[in-house]
Parts: sequence; C-alpha cells; structure tokens
Amino acid sequence: MLCLKCKTAIDDKSDSFIKCDCCNRPIHSSCSELSAQELKCFALRSSTRRLKYICATCEQGVQQIPKLIAMIDNLQAEIEELKKNINNIIPSAPTNITTSNIPFIETEKIINELSERKKRECNLIIYNVIENCVSKDQQIVADTNLVHDLLNELNNTEILPPVRLGKFDITKSDRARPIKVKVTCPNDVDMIVKKIRVLKSLEKWSHINLSRDRTPMQINVFKAVKCDLEKRVANGENNLKIRYRNGIPSIVTLEN
Repeated sequence: MLCLKCKTAIDDKSDSFIKCDCCNRPIHSSCSELSAQELKCFALRSSTRRLKYICATCEQGVQQIPKLIAMIDNLQAEIEELKKNINNIIPSAPTNITTSNIPFIETEKIINELSERKKRECNLIIYNVIENCVSKDQQIVADTNLVHDLLNELNNTEILPPVRLGKFDITKSDRARPIKVKVTCPNDVDMIVKKIRVLKSLEKWSHINLSRDRTPMQINVFKAVKCDLEKRVANGENNLKIRYRNGIPSIVTLEN
C-alpha cells in the first residue's frame, strides 16, 4: 500500500502510519502533519477514539456536503412544483401524483440530475446569433470573437472556445443555432445572468437572449409553471410573473 501523500510504499510491519477515517487510505505519520501527542491517540481503537484524521481529498468532499444537501432540497422542491402543476393542468387524471407514489428509482434520478447540473453549472447559452460564415472553422472564429465582445460588456471573464449546438448546415439561410459558452466558475455565470438587462439595453445586443444551461428537468419545470401562468391569465388574473427563487421558478403577483 502507498502513502496517500508522498506516494511511497508503506510497510505495515515497520513503518509508522495512520489511516484516514473516511476513505481508510494509509498515510505515513510523518506525512500527516499531526503532533506526537495527537498521534498517540491513534493507538486507541477507532470506536473509542474521539480524534479523527480526515485526508485532504475527503475534507474537500465533506465541505461539499452542505451544498449537495441544498441542491437535493431544491430538486425535491422542483419535483413537488412539477407534480403540483401537472395535477393542475390535468385534473382529470385517474390518480393524483403524491409523494408516496414516488418509487425508489427516483433517488437514482435525483443523483443523475445532480450530476447533470454539476456538468452545466459553468455554462451559458446564447440565442439569436445568426451564422453567416461559409465554413465551420470560420464560424467558430466569428463566434469566439462575438462572445468575447459580448461578455466584455458584462464581465471580463475567461472562456473556453464556444460551441454551436446542433449540426452545421450551410444550405440553411439565417441559421441561428444556440451557442454554448463555458466560463471558469459558477459565480461568473451568476454575475453575467444578473446583468442581462444591461446587455439588452444596448442596441448592438438587443436581439440577443442569454440563459443558464438548464437540464431537461429544469426546462420541464419551467414549462409547467409557464402553462399554469397562461391558464391563470386566461381566467382573468393580472399582474402575474414568473420569478426564480433559489433556482426554482414560481408564479408571483406583482405589486401595483
């Protein structure tokens, strides 16, 4: 077995080492950065020992737990919102959707959804940008320059080369496939999205739409809320608008 820090072999008979209490991987005592007094505690059985050793990798994972819990709570709220809207839209359904009807497989769906959102959290989608170039390579250069100009209006941030979603087809006129842009961190996405009104107030970018890279589930939740909004407006309700709270769309009544 190898020391998780120095990566050299550990002889369990002659070397002094301890193990991470999370992943159970070994580390030389000299690599652990623990004091001699602290190391004495590890001679005790793990069941009675109060001092725990957590390696750097596991510590980073532990720090992510509150964020994951918040994401799961948001997902559960979105599922409930989606079920509520489905029940409102289809009142004649033979049985209403309730929490007790959710099978165990929903846990796997939530995990997959969390993974998908993690992959998309640094992405932005830009709409309504016409493609005028005659080759794919020329279009990539043009899109890269345009995206840099656009983001410099809002927030000077580094990006990876932008990607058009869909197949390049020169035979189609006025092509405007969405552009996916990947920035360096989720905070940049938040800052850019908050400034979208500033962007659209400029004549040069007034035709542009920009949004987060949402998962199919997030899109379906929004569509259900939008359908409910249209139904309520058709029934005579006024001053209604969709607002996002903690990443979840809901209908709110605007004050006069």
